Amino acid sequence: MKLWTWLKSLSWVAAIGTVLVAVAFAMAGLKAGRNKRNQLNAEKQVESLAHDQTRAGIEAAAKHQKKADKAKKKVAAAHKTMESNLEEMGKANEDIDSIADRFNSKRVRRSSG
Repeated sequence: MKLWTWLKSLSWVAAIGTVLVAVAFAMAGLKAGRNKRNQLNAEKQVESLAHDQTRAGIEAAAKHQKKADKAKKKVAAAHKTMESNLEEMGKANEDIDSIADRFNSKRVRRSSG
C-alpha cells in the first residue's frame, strides 16, 4: 500500500493520468460525432428510398431504418455516458488554490516525516 501512495504522490503520474483521461474523453466525443453522422446518413438513405415502391427498395429502406435506429441508440448511450462523466468531473472540480494547498501539504508532510 505504501508503494501505491508513493506512486500517486508523484506529480508526473498525475499529469500522465490527466492526459490519458483527456484523450479518452476526446476519443469518446469523436465516436459520438461519428455515430451521429452515421445516423443522419442512414436516415437520409431511408428518406430517399421511401418513395421507391419496389420490393428491393422497401427492403433496402427497412435495412437502413434498422441501421439508423441502431445508430440513434448508440448516440443516446454516448451522450448519457458523456453527461455522467462531465457530472462526475464537476463533483471533483477543485480550484487552483485548493490543489496548490493539497500539493504543498503533501510536500511538507513527506519532507518532515
